[in-house]
Amino acid sequence: MTAFDYEPLYNKSKVYIERAISLQAAGDLEMCQLWASLALELVGKAALAKIHPVLVADPEDVDSLFAACGRSFSTTRKSILAKTVFDRLRHVNPNFMQWDKDFCMDMANRRNAELHSGELPFAGMREGAWIPKFWRVGKLILEVQGKTLTDWLGVEEAGKAEAAIQTVKTAEVVEGKFRTADDTFEKAHPTDETKGLVRATTKFINTSWQPLFGRSPADAFQAHQCPVCKCEAAVSGERWNEEVSTIERPDEPWMELVETTYVTSGLRCTVCQLKLDGREELDLAGIEKEFVLTEEREPDYEPDSCTVL
Repeated sequence: MTAFDYEPLYNKSKVYIERAISLQAAGDLEMCQLWASLALELVGKAALAKIHPVLVADPEDVDSLFAACGRSFSTTRKSILAKTVFDRLRHVNPNFMQWDKDFCMDMANRRNAELHSGELPFAGMREGAWIPKFWRVGKLILEVQGKTLTDWLGVEEAGKAEAAIQTVKTAEVVEGKFRTADDTFEKAHPTDETKGLVRATTKFINTSWQPLFGRSPADAFQAHQCPVCKCEAAVSGERWNEEVSTIERPDEPWMELVETTYVTSGLRCTVCQLKLDGREELDLAGIEKEFVLTEEREPDYEPDSCTVL
């Protein structure tokens, strides 16, 4: 067993999260955050190692890659950076989105500032500002390992973690957004005639939606009916998977049809101004979890190596 194997990483993350919980109970929230951030990165590496240990090894270090494959020939062990850990987790759980990665990186950056500078990045952080998000993200990372919060924390602490997650009033937020959007639509279009006209004339144009989503993460957009005003709105998506279509192209056999699946990450409507972000809000609004776009693409093959005499 190597330092890149699943069990050592998962077990070490349990030790670290237990320390974080003990510090929280003692009222030392700054050190609690420090150990929690370490536990989060370790449990993330464990999730990757569950797939294969090589996903945790530094790809630039050959010795570490061989060790991760079970063929050690040196004592060198270099693992990937926290940023790489959380980038790769986006490929193993479709519900682990850019928002979640950003939260994890914020924790990691605060930890680095704590350890490597004179800053006090954990000072003054309210529990409610990070603990519910921490447990929610931890739960997502554990899912890909076939684990639960109970496995990681024990029954009592898992119950507290679940209770903390529930303190995030996502349902109330979505209901408020729906009411505001409905009021906006009714004031702008008070009659059935004007409602029908705007529904018939509002059309999705792909190139016009990126500014509306602003800094929200998106790899693609697709038209979608607004759940409030029923006009044509747009959803954004984060790329999850792509496959080459099996449909044959007798007219252009060298071309491929590539089907890309995107996990829906947000919704914008220019008519009623409804804005939804993240899977929780989209699930509550009944928005589909994913959409598929197809594009024509010419395969990109590497040229054969040859020697010119």
